[in-house]
Order: sequence, then C-alpha cells, then structure tokens
Amino acid sequence: MDELSGEAETNPLCCEANVIFPRWSFKPRALGVLLLCALIPSAIYADEETIIRFTPGDWNTNEWTAIRLPNQEHPISFAQKPDSIGTTTNTFTKTDYSKERDNALLLCDTGTTEGEIEVTFRFGPGFQGHSTPGICLSPKVEDGVLRSGIAVFVSTSAVAVWYERAEGNRMRYAHLGQLARWTDPSRKHTLICRFSKVEKAIAIRLDDSDVLVFRFVGDPRLSYINHEIDSTVALWGCHGACDFYEIRVRAGQLPFHVREPAPPK
Repeated sequence: MDELSGEAETNPLCCEANVIFPRWSFKPRALGVLLLCALIPSAIYADEETIIRFTPGDWNTNEWTAIRLPNQEHPISFAQKPDSIGTTTNTFTKTDYSKERDNALLLCDTGTTEGEIEVTFRFGPGFQGHSTPGICLSPKVEDGVLRSGIAVFVSTSAVAVWYERAEGNRMRYAHLGQLARWTDPSRKHTLICRFSKVEKAIAIRLDDSDVLVFRFVGDPRLSYINHEIDSTVALWGCHGACDFYEIRVRAGQLPFHVREPAPPK
C-alpha cells in the first residue's frame, strides 16, 4: 500500500482528479490567520454535488494535506488501498494508543462555509475491538498542527461529538453530545455533516439516524465552541484501521430545526 503524505513533489499518486462533478475549478483560497494558505494548495468548489472517490488515480492528492496533533512529531499518513484510503493495522502501535498518538488526519478545503459533506466509511480492527473513524469540522491549524476543531467520531456503540483544543503539546477534549446507536462494523456506513457559518450551526446524521444539531457555534456567550465555522474539513482515522471510500460535497440538506407541517388546504 502506498502512503499519502500530502507532498505533491514526491507523491507518486499525484494525478489529475477524475471525479464526477457538475462544475469544478481549482482556485487558491485564503483561510485567515490560523490556517495558512500554503497548507492547502487549492480548494474544492462545488456549485452542485461533487463526488470524490478514493480509488487509485481517481482523486487529486494535491487537494489534501496531512496534519498532526500537538503530541505527534509528524503527521501520520493515510494508506492508499484498492478502493479506499485510510489507516491499517500497521499505522499505529499500542504505544501510540496509550499515549493518545493513534490519530491520522487528512485535511481539505470544501470551498464553502454553507455546505454539507457525506462520507462513506467502514470500521476496521482497533485497540478496543474496532476503530473509531471520524471527521473534524472547521479545524484550526497552525504550521501543520491542529489547534482546535469540532470532532465527530463513530464507534460501534455511539456517534460522539467533541470540541478539541490544544494546550501545550496535547489536546484537551470537551464532550458536546452523542447519539446512542449500534453501528454494524461489518458493512459500510454514511456520515453526513452540514455546516453553516451564517446559521452558526452544524447538523449530523449517521445512516438513518435522527439529526443531531449544535447551534450558536462560535458564539462565546452561548456555546463552548468559541471559533467560527469555516470551509475546511478533515478525515480522521483513530484507534485502529479504517477505510474512507468517498466524500460528497453539496449544498446543505440536513435540517437545523423542524416545524410542524402546514395542514393541507
């Protein structure tokens, strides 16, 4: 298996994107003070749904950058597999697990602060039975190091949402909420996350679950999450082997609230 470092000059997997899309353009995007432009070569801009499949030669590695946690000396690379990317049983050691270093993150810019991503993934073997794959929304990054972000992790027993922020050389985790739900580790699953800077909200659904919503994101008076939503996301391999098969980027569809429908006329 090849490893994906995010370095375009040396990565033999770098290629032109071969994805299904209605409109596609590659443009540099300024991400503000905390996320350096040099970190992400270009951004994904989708007027309608864009589908990126992580099969060899069918996605552009230049659009993705490996980042690390403060307690890691270097980013952990994702492996290219026959029909997916992700971590393997050789990616992390038991020492990594005990020292909370068993994390691999691959970052991209969706090009929108008003959108939705849909990720197809599968569990693999993990240190406590199965892995815990996830997504980081609006990660704040400095010099390739994650400083804070909204992490959505899926285990076989729950969908858990955490606000993570760096303190010195380690991450601090604040539990925001979770869905108690059994998720079959033997098959693929779909995690959908909607994010809106205007609404200051995120919405989360796993497969056919209820929608879990967090409001007032970035408002320090009403939310523990004290930074604004931006256009970046990261795939997150954690606690073992996992596979990511594709990601879809589109306009937001999950509801932030549901009103009683009007009676028929």
